[in-house]
Amino acid sequence: RYLPRIFRAWIASSELAPKALEERDWEGLRIVYERLDDATLAMPLYTSAVEGSRSTKRKKKSETQQQMAKAVDEYKVAVADLDKAINRKDANKAKKALDVTTSSLSTYRTLA
Repeated sequence: RYLPRIFRAWIASSELAPKALEERDWEGLRIVYERLDDATLAMPLYTSAVEGSRSTKRKKKSETQQQMAKAVDEYKVAVADLDKAINRKDANKAKKALDVTTSSLSTYRTLA
């Protein structure tokens, strides 16, 4: 359920976004943003599901879950920054936001 959305975001961030940014294709970047934003809901749910259904009942999360949650938080901030950059058509801020989303997704996927 969650992995296809996360994987679509990875493809959008790592493959589609650089080409759209290079061509200053703001409509293409808007599609990338929508895919990245779609994964913001799936990532915390998958983090909880990684260690089984009872993992959310514990008061203390495992170190892996904590690292994944940190990557999700960084990712969410970068996606919001990307939205602002697209609305302003600011290529530099869009590039920085995409770099953060790509690195956060990479960390998240490695941990998962």
